[in-house]
Amino acid sequence: MNTQRTINLLIATGAYPPDIGGPATYVKILEEELPQEGFVVSALPFGRVRRLPRFIRHVAYGFLLFREGRHADIIYALDPVSVGLPAVLIARALRKRFIVRIAGDYAWEQGVQRFKVKDHLDVFSKKNDEYLLPILILKWIQKWVAESAERVIVPSAYFKGVVSNWGVDEDHIVVIYTVVDDIASQGRRDWLREMVKFDGKMLVSAGRLVPWKGFEALIELVPKLVSRYPDFKLLIAGDGPDFHKLDTMVSRKKLDEYVALTGSLEKAVLFKYIRMADVFVLNTNYEGLSHQLLETMAIGTPVVTTRVGGNPELIKHEKNGLLVKYNNKNQLFEAIVRLLDNEGESQRFVRNARETLKKFSVEQMIPKLVTILREDHGKQT
Repeated sequence: MNTQRTINLLIATGAYPPDIGGPATYVKILEEELPQEGFVVSALPFGRVRRLPRFIRHVAYGFLLFREGRHADIIYALDPVSVGLPAVLIARALRKRFIVRIAGDYAWEQGVQRFKVKDHLDVFSKKNDEYLLPILILKWIQKWVAESAERVIVPSAYFKGVVSNWGVDEDHIVVIYTVVDDIASQGRRDWLREMVKFDGKMLVSAGRLVPWKGFEALIELVPKLVSRYPDFKLLIAGDGPDFHKLDTMVSRKKLDEYVALTGSLEKAVLFKYIRMADVFVLNTNYEGLSHQLLETMAIGTPVVTTRVGGNPELIKHEKNGLLVKYNNKNQLFEAIVRLLDNEGESQRFVRNARETLKKFSVEQMIPKLVTILREDHGKQT
């Protein structure tokens, strides 16, 4: 039984169940695990104000943070801009402790989507000029929020380097790996295939439909894969700003029979499709540490992904999956075919992936987080 002083923790988060994705799952794990360590946990999802007009929603969220933050010992923000900026301002106003978790570079994401930024994140994170004013403002905000926090928690060693590139002291940054929640068995692949009456080769990819996820390159590979496997199917799960562009591309290339864009799926449905797949591909140019890859490894589907971001911290080439260069269609094709044609190797990767997941467990994560929360708390009490 934990006899240490109870700490009230308020989590400011942009995503919350039933939302899917890493941040929502992370909050759920904290709500379940931290009370056993002497914490009273409450979450304030940005979704409570998202229906409001853009400026008003941020004011309303700040008001909610002020109201609920009065009862907190620590305000823990799960991004440095949308919830992080109001969270640090309210924490200062209320004289509360403030910690931030940073799993992405919001300035870079907005720069790519809205301002035609072409630089890779590794280059972008080191520059403080040459960009439009809105991007520079976002870069300043996320750096200021990170420097204002007692600790910056990041999900991978790679992303520690990114935040350090912003000018944040490395000693201020702590790596605590993203973890995967318990995933129930999805059943046998052949049984699931029988339910949907499909017995060909199936490739699945999933994620937010944004430029850096590389879905266009996968679609461009489909004719070549169909020529080798006539009963081939590519399923892309997710929604986002590139949905119409990708849908138009599929129609223009007359690939509707072979490519399915599902839009957003409930997690239980997505998990079954991943289990049905022969191979899961994540052709991404930007990952802190992919929660989607963790879930795929737990489900038991072999992985092909890119040598970027935190991916090599998860996937060891030819041990528990295959790594390729981003958008390199020749390497993607060869890796996909290698796994489609070699069931024995695929299953070896799956077994090794499950061993890898022991490093990315709740049992590993929670003690590290608790140490940070209590260690710093002790300095103030």
